[in-house]
Amino acid sequence: MALLLRFVLLCGVADFIRGWSITTPEQMIEKAKGETAYLPCKFTLSPEDQGPLDIEWLISPADNQKVDQVIILYSGDKIYDDYYPDLKGRVHFKSNDLKSGDASINVTNFQLSDIGTDQCKVKRAPGVANRKIQLVVLGKPSGTRLIIHPWDPYLLPTWKDIPRLSINEYQVKTLNALLRVRLSHLLR
Repeated sequence: MALLLRFVLLCGVADFIRGWSITTPEQMIEKAKGETAYLPCKFTLSPEDQGPLDIEWLISPADNQKVDQVIILYSGDKIYDDYYPDLKGRVHFKSNDLKSGDASINVTNFQLSDIGTDQCKVKRAPGVANRKIQLVVLGKPSGTRLIIHPWDPYLLPTWKDIPRLSINEYQVKTLNALLRVRLSHLLR
């Protein structure tokens, strides 16, 4: 544990001393299911850093029971994008020249399973820097919701305007007496 703490402190100090960092702020990105999302990760390197450049994107799934997974990796001038089966074939680096300071990725065909926190980690010895991006996938509405204010019967739609109304027993019990009378004719 002490060794790990020293490593974390050393990485933080090296990042500060070397003067390089990820310039993209931590943020939240919202995209609809099926869209392509751009997850930014821009960084600047210091000329003093001479080690090999490694870039790693991790996902922390929304389900805390699951462990962080590598989704795409750049190491030794090669790209490895087949680590995470759920994103296989859907995640790509935006730039072909990652040494230019752009480690951003595009994720195509967003799915609800993509929800989580993505982390861009840039390593160049002796420094390490990372940024987190909260990923929210917006699903399409699953149906029409009718909001009824029982205290204002004049704003209720006519039943001709609603082709098919699905109301469960619990919802019927919570409606006021006026609405129950109107529904009794519809539910027969």
